[in-house]
Amino acid sequence: FKGPGPSGRSWQLDLQLHPAGEVAAVLSSGSRISLWAVRAGELLDSLKARDDTHLLCLAFSPDGRRMAGAGAYRRGTLRV
Repeated sequence: FKGPGPSGRSWQLDLQLHPAGEVAAVLSSGSRISLWAVRAGELLDSLKARDDTHLLCLAFSPDGRRMAGAGAYRRGTLRV
């Protein structure tokens, strides 16, 4: 995956597969979440966390209807 970082690259911190296997959520440096269509390999959407939050991991709910991210928020406070 290529991201918006320097020279078009960014670090990929986490990858989670939707329970149905149709969508992959990729967490990149800069707390950007990219949703990819697995079979087509196409970017479906891109989301950005608040500027004051540094996401570290993602998770889909078991039914696939929700996605959560957890990370550091202002001086080490954990935020989900």
